[in-house]
Amino acid sequence: AEARARAEENLREAPESREDLDLALAAATAAGDPAGAQALRARLQTADRMAQAEASQEQGLALAVAGRHAEAVAVYRRSLALFEGSATAHSNLGWSYFDLGDPAAALREQDRAVELDPRLAPAHYGRAVALEAAGDAAGAVRAFREYLRLEPRGAWALAAEERIRALQR
Repeated sequence: AEARARAEENLREAPESREDLDLALAAATAAGDPAGAQALRARLQTADRMAQAEASQEQGLALAVAGRHAEAVAVYRRSLALFEGSATAHSNLGWSYFDLGDPAAALREQDRAVELDPRLAPAHYGRAVALEAAGDAAGAVRAFREYLRLEPRGAWALAAEERIRALQR
């Protein structure tokens, strides 16, 4: 009972903690709680899928940084098949599509990233770049401004300010 209480307390702070999920599952099994054990097994499966998705995402990023964008797209898609709700994976996929010369697909993925996490500044910057490439200057300016609102001193802040000025000319 003490182990179960400790595991549940820890899981409130870190719901995907593999160690605490394993402990809670062992405690539920020992306590003869089949419904609790079943729920914990489902949570463990979800945690495993999320870990695999994150590993794929990291692999995709490494491929993108190496300029292997077509391969990165395939890996990001695999990541999203495991966990569709990753705003970062959608944004990274959007950047790879952009680098492959497909601003429409890039915008679609950046829009999904923003839908999932409106505070993900790189997705707003990605939206701006894709909108600019598609000829939507007003939309690009709005997206660049949103990026700047979220990260006024971000990595792309100066570039965003310069692009806004250029688009407004």
